[in-house]
Amino acid sequence: MRREQSLSVLALAIILSSLPGAAQSFDPHPVFGPNCLSKSHPGWEFADLLGDNPASLGAGFSAHIGGMAFLPDGRLAVADFPAPETQPWKGGVWLLEGVQSGDKAQVKAKPFATGLYGPTGLVAVGGDLYVIDGNSLKKLTDKDGNGTAEVTEITHSWHQNGGQPAVADLAYHDGFFYSAIGSSGGVAVDGASIAGGTAKIGMDGKVQQLCTGYRNTGGGGVNAKGEIFATDNQGEWVPSSKLIHVLPGRYYGFGGATRNGVAASPPAVWIPEGTVSPPGGNSSTWAVGLSPSTVLPIDTGAFAGQMLMGDIRYGNVDRVFLEKVQGEYQGVLFHFSGGFRAGIYRMAWGPDGALYLGGLGGNFYTWSWKDNNTEDDWGLYRLKRNAKPVLEMAAVRAKIGGFEIEFTLPTKAGLTPADFKIQTWRYVSTGNYGGPQTDMKTLTVKSLQASADRTRLFLEIPGLEEGRVVHLELDSNAVTAAQGMKPWTTEAWYTLNKLGTEAPTLAAAPGFLPFAGRAQVWLEGGRIGFSTLAEGRYCIRDAMGNQVESGHAQAGMSRSAYRFTPGIYLVSLPGQAPVPIACH
Repeated sequence: MRREQSLSVLALAIILSSLPGAAQSFDPHPVFGPNCLSKSHPGWEFADLLGDNPASLGAGFSAHIGGMAFLPDGRLAVADFPAPETQPWKGGVWLLEGVQSGDKAQVKAKPFATGLYGPTGLVAVGGDLYVIDGNSLKKLTDKDGNGTAEVTEITHSWHQNGGQPAVADLAYHDGFFYSAIGSSGGVAVDGASIAGGTAKIGMDGKVQQLCTGYRNTGGGGVNAKGEIFATDNQGEWVPSSKLIHVLPGRYYGFGGATRNGVAASPPAVWIPEGTVSPPGGNSSTWAVGLSPSTVLPIDTGAFAGQMLMGDIRYGNVDRVFLEKVQGEYQGVLFHFSGGFRAGIYRMAWGPDGALYLGGLGGNFYTWSWKDNNTEDDWGLYRLKRNAKPVLEMAAVRAKIGGFEIEFTLPTKAGLTPADFKIQTWRYVSTGNYGGPQTDMKTLTVKSLQASADRTRLFLEIPGLEEGRVVHLELDSNAVTAAQGMKPWTTEAWYTLNKLGTEAPTLAAAPGFLPFAGRAQVWLEGGRIGFSTLAEGRYCIRDAMGNQVESGHAQAGMSRSAYRFTPGIYLVSLPGQAPVPIACH
């Protein structure tokens, strides 16, 4: 909607911080594909916990990490999934000591359970371990203290017949286990299919399928609120990989636009696969992710409430910020860290607050991100927070008329709309393998407003549309911290399922407000302007309820004649409940 002139606002004080040293800047063109990170996050200390030969920790230990969980005594349990390209699959659970030291020389491994059929998920509940594999969910205990697990079947068998592993990851919350199960392998329990959805499993072994429509999942997770998430891999009917917010009864698209009369729900976040383009190529085609894996909530620190997500094929970890718009989750994807030997399949938070990451690769499923080299298809790593300041986008929020970007540090003064590039596209689900970015558009940032402390920017972007991915890219030479520090990441991919319905929080931002999606209000030159699809009476009152203006609104654009003094006003449009608008 056209806005001729923003209402003048109070002068903003610019607060600049003195920041020590410059952090390592993001390399947009690393080893494999322009956007696959080849470096670890500068705000976290990186440690390789296994060295060059995992077999030295014990015969049969391959360090293909299918699951991770810390026990109360500080040992790290890992589900080992050797040679996933071979049949029949073999695997076990090992207990590792010394990982919290960060010194690979102190890491010791001992076998705990053997004979598992491709274990792909592991959690600790109290002092017991639960592992999920291609056969069932199992409980591992060591009642006699001999260092070897007694195995108890929790569920009946759901034996998977070859193919890519369909049972992916394991999470626990409030008495129930959750696992995202792909469509391959025909997984069923007690004669009922549980393929292609998230399974909810009770301690009594009863299995409930919460949703349908997955293709081949890589992982999932449950946050502290009990909200369930899963990742799905691009392919037939899945034009690009995605992060799904799991809601019971939903259908998520593998098989067509509808199933049994239920329309496919969009993902919370699309994970653009892109293509490998040379430096200077079209940034919208750059690779972001191809085989997303585990989803790990962040409970503490600057990004508390967000999630981390691994990627097997591209060997990196991404960060996801979600927000609810019109009652549904949607959000933005950022690159987080890289520099790993193998693709990241599983992650876990340690008792020390560090992030532990397990690698997995293999030739047969193209899981190894370095040219399918079998020497690079395993790994165990630790990332531990340090005190270095790092400039990066902490969040991107959809607002009326554009996006609000929150930064971890104050940005420098003098930024302009030209410092940002915006591209959008959509995906079309077909039976073909994968799908291109279609209907590509380049949008222009019309205006830019900054908060007083310069940690938030509102970008006014005309032309935004629902049902599209929005790629925001900033100029790393222009958008820097107050003392010149370059940003660690320069890009964000926002899945705009629904346009923002809230006004920007910045005092300097245009005063757009919605009316149930059928009308808008804005400020211009001391007047209130509005547009409505319905003709009828409008009314404007002050914060005390006193009427200051009323009249007849035509369908289309109208403007009030009253020049408002600073304050809060309640605007009622035809057929709409009143909403407040702030005049400064």
